[in-house]
Amino acid sequence: MTPLTTGGLWRDVVNFAGPSPTPGIYLPLLDAVSPRWSGWTYFMGMMADVLRTSENRLEIEQEVESAVIGHRLWTEHRDAITSWAHASTRHPMTNEEIEDWWFGGERQVLIVEEHTHLRGFLKRVPITPAERRRVDAMIASGDKPLLVYRLREHLDWIGQLGGLYEVAQKTWPADPSQRDGWTQDDLEFINAYYQEQSPSLHAEEKDGTYDPTSLESISFEASMGMGGSVALSYRMYVLMRAAVIDFVDELLETTRLPTTRGSMRCVDCGVFVGRRALGYGQLYCGTTCKKRAAKRRYRARSSAAPRQIEAAS
Repeated sequence: MTPLTTGGLWRDVVNFAGPSPTPGIYLPLLDAVSPRWSGWTYFMGMMADVLRTSENRLEIEQEVESAVIGHRLWTEHRDAITSWAHASTRHPMTNEEIEDWWFGGERQVLIVEEHTHLRGFLKRVPITPAERRRVDAMIASGDKPLLVYRLREHLDWIGQLGGLYEVAQKTWPADPSQRDGWTQDDLEFINAYYQEQSPSLHAEEKDGTYDPTSLESISFEASMGMGGSVALSYRMYVLMRAAVIDFVDELLETTRLPTTRGSMRCVDCGVFVGRRALGYGQLYCGTTCKKRAAKRRYRARSSAAPRQIEAAS
């Protein structure tokens, strides 16, 4: 098994999720990443254990199913949802504010009267027969007043995963000259996770004294409650927090120690990998991508050659 080193966790997450994640990848992502990194932190280990229990897994599967429905409804019937939201609020809302509300953004304000206008929602927004089974199950379980909320409850993780991918793309292009600066929103997004640590210094003790040259800075992630019906949110938060912290740790290690080789994004396939002995001239994640890119360049030159000859004649 590949050793668990700094920078590996966040690359596993963003490479799996890709630039355009959807709710359908939540559970496969957790299944793929959490067992491999269960020894990384206490919370990652606990999350991996809980995922194995059938009771917790069923609840997560149901929440993912609801999020998949909510994402499809917005993707295919955005105008209907927007129209319903405009008619279901006491205060004017822009279309951007409605999108932010649906995806659980920071600016969301609880001004859409979901429960009062639920019948109108079900009339305006078409639910497929397969989705109807999940909707009916939520209603039967007593979740009817929160039906619309349940459909959009976990859509915010799309933005969280996409945000980490975007920041990684800005930070680790294969060519350092293409690196982009972070925005204020980028910094706040990263810091919201990274600051949830309590750093302390530890050193070797001998004969009642501590050797200052052996000092190590150790950070402990802040505790989190398990919550009630937020099984998926808890697991996704644990994963996102650990991934962001790992991302920053690798970045800081690289900037503080210039000889450390950080991550890069393959020019050909876009996968984030660690830099190898090739150093900062490395553009590809491996020989396969390098050869594939060379073949494309050769085909492009070959297809252009006849036209150039014809033009010359």
